[in-house]
Amino acid sequence: MSYTDGPRGVGGWLAFFLVTLGLFGPALEILNTVVQLTNPDIARAYGTRWPSVRIAALVLSGTSILISWFVVGRFLLVRNWRTVRMGIAGLWLQCLINVLVAPLAIAILGGISVQTLFAAMAPSLIRPIAYGTIWTAYLLRSKRVANTYLYPDSRDEAELARVFD
Repeated sequence: MSYTDGPRGVGGWLAFFLVTLGLFGPALEILNTVVQLTNPDIARAYGTRWPSVRIAALVLSGTSILISWFVVGRFLLVRNWRTVRMGIAGLWLQCLINVLVAPLAIAILGGISVQTLFAAMAPSLIRPIAYGTIWTAYLLRSKRVANTYLYPDSRDEAELARVFD
């Protein structure tokens, strides 16, 4: 569904979303990963399991960053409703990685109790869920998004008729 009036294009809150997803999110991910991987206390705590934990952390962080960049690139380059659906799926895939996959992988590879790790990480698990929820609601309800990334059925009849000429 598109609106006949209202904002179009990448601007306003949509631009803010893309900046947070494509720049601030990856920068924060890199910073957190570097801080954790260069902390000698963490390395000592994992002992001989540290190399496996470090590789898992790098792979999971890299995957999360690549998902962010893919979604932002898609929003900037492809203007159809499938982009919005892929963006929402990307947000929730990142959430799944950050809230479930990463803690489980670190717990299993590091030999830590899953309950202990989740209890220690509880506050940091809320941010990805809140981010995904807020931006999913925005992407589904925004007039700017609806006007910029058109639904397949929103083309006018003349444009559709040209397909059959």
